[in-house]
Amino acid sequence: MKTFNICGVGLVLIIVTSTFASEIVFDNLSLPDHGASATVSSSFYWAQSFTAINRDTFFDKVTLDLTNALGATGNFTVRLCSGGPANVITTLSGPANPASGLSVYTPTNAVILTANAQYWISASSSDAGGYGWLEANGVPTIGTSNGGNDEYNVGLSQWNNSQMGSVLLKMRVEMNRPIIMSPLGSTNFQFSATSLLIGKRM
Repeated sequence: MKTFNICGVGLVLIIVTSTFASEIVFDNLSLPDHGASATVSSSFYWAQSFTAINRDTFFDKVTLDLTNALGATGNFTVRLCSGGPANVITTLSGPANPASGLSVYTPTNAVILTANAQYWISASSSDAGGYGWLEANGVPTIGTSNGGNDEYNVGLSQWNNSQMGSVLLKMRVEMNRPIIMSPLGSTNFQFSATSLLIGKRM
């Protein structure tokens, strides 16, 4: 829990404390597998989009559903991107050689998701064998993906929308939502994620 000294009125000091509650922004992990996967390798990278909620929040983590049936040995990298999969905000920390199943990736520093903005989670690898990012066919149980998913052709050095329609790459994106508490009641103060950045993983 973080503590912030907001102001003093005469000899009275108002103390406001904040904590952060995790909330899911996008989730389609529970949907049945589409029966295929997008291969992330030294030839092709992939990215899945998601839409932020209607207020600024902190990005917490992303969970990817992967398979390593192709014998890849490492160099798997996950990034958070904004405005398109080519615009990297930060590289996330997590397994460089993920096993088949769920793998979690987190930021090393605080990252704010702007309200209602479109973001992408991209995955790349320099391994020729590659990793499979499992696909789901259907509407996410939580959140939306207005940008769909994109494929990067390493040979052509360009991103293209995959045109896979309702088929999305399987992931869960979570954010941290600030909760404000004070002796005067939580409704007396309003803070954005930006104003609380000093209290989050600095």
